[in-house]
Amino acid sequence: MWEGVDDLLDIQSPRLKEVADNVSAKSVGDFWKGVHETGSPLIEDINHQGQHLITFLYQEVEPLDNVVVLLGPAGLDYARNKMEKIAGTNIWFRSYLVHEDAKFQYLLSPNDPLTYPIDMLPDLEKLAEREAGFIIDPLNKWPYPINNPIVSTVGMDANDLTIIKKSLKGTYETFSIWSDELKNKRKIGLYIPQHIDMNNTVEMLTFLDGELNPDLIPALNIIDALIQAKQIKPIVVALVDSIDREKEMGCNQQFSNFLSNELTAYIEEKTSIKLGHDNCICGFSMGGIGALYTAINRTKVYKNALMVSTPLYWSPQDYKESEYLSWYIAHKQTKPANIYIECGKMEDHSEFQRFFGGTSNLLSNRHLRNVLIAKAYKHRYYEYEGGHDFIQWGDSLERGLLYFYGIKKFT
Repeated sequence: MWEGVDDLLDIQSPRLKEVADNVSAKSVGDFWKGVHETGSPLIEDINHQGQHLITFLYQEVEPLDNVVVLLGPAGLDYARNKMEKIAGTNIWFRSYLVHEDAKFQYLLSPNDPLTYPIDMLPDLEKLAEREAGFIIDPLNKWPYPINNPIVSTVGMDANDLTIIKKSLKGTYETFSIWSDELKNKRKIGLYIPQHIDMNNTVEMLTFLDGELNPDLIPALNIIDALIQAKQIKPIVVALVDSIDREKEMGCNQQFSNFLSNELTAYIEEKTSIKLGHDNCICGFSMGGIGALYTAINRTKVYKNALMVSTPLYWSPQDYKESEYLSWYIAHKQTKPANIYIECGKMEDHSEFQRFFGGTSNLLSNRHLRNVLIAKAYKHRYYEYEGGHDFIQWGDSLERGLLYFYGIKKFT
């Protein structure tokens, strides 16, 4: 029989309590048979209104010292999120209460050393070695992305996984562009929707970190579907690949000049499209800083900024406090920009942010919202039931585009 760890556990899961109260080879075998059929984690209703109990599981094959849950409701506190083991079984588990609409990604770490990877920054090689022990949940039925899974997920549905397979109705091409501002060349993807009116001005979405499309965020498929369904007006999309993310996205005037001057001029010349003045720049994570900084400084080109899960605790090295961009906006004249912000409610963990001397993503985004209110910026703020999750960011993109370009706004 399996060795025990602790037989005095506070087990909240009704299904696990049944096993713990009657431990036998049969009860354990039947339990794992059911999990293999339905998938992990266990999702149970325990009469908490609007919430479910999520229980992450690990089936021990060889003896283990520990198993840790990462991301989602667990965050990155390794010691706090260790699983427990039901004595006399090979069942490791840890439970969390989450909102019934929660949608998030997670990983597991068997035999975790319980050291914080962030303490290894800026040595990215050591950081990669530390994270090499993270695994997807072998019992999870919704790994993502489908072509090369790197995370396990909760709350996904078939459309999330299949939208990438839908053919684009518009045209898409890639090309390289040289920047005199940045002294580098980068890949640009350009999507032009079907039946666009070339005789009138059109709006463009500049999507930072374009390499996220299509595997991590199927941006073009999402936009194409919204246009075909007549939910948003047709827009041109420029996917801009990143080269040095923190340098370029971190309030970099040269990068903003490239996006506002060189990129737009090249696209107009290449396609004969005349861009309008209601363009949007979109960034996820660090890209959100680049998007907002560009919008408030180049409003005549990018009136709209769409920013999601932005690490607003970030500051440049020569600024001695955190949250530089919020400070910058607070001390700058209000511009006629329109800003759409989203952040996950599960981003309220400060384990990563403490390296920068700041607070959590969630709290720093709420702070920016308050700054925008005080500065009388037009904006919309939304918190979703998830974490710093690219499985959420496609939904965020859709909501943001409906806010800026939704057909209902114009009818």
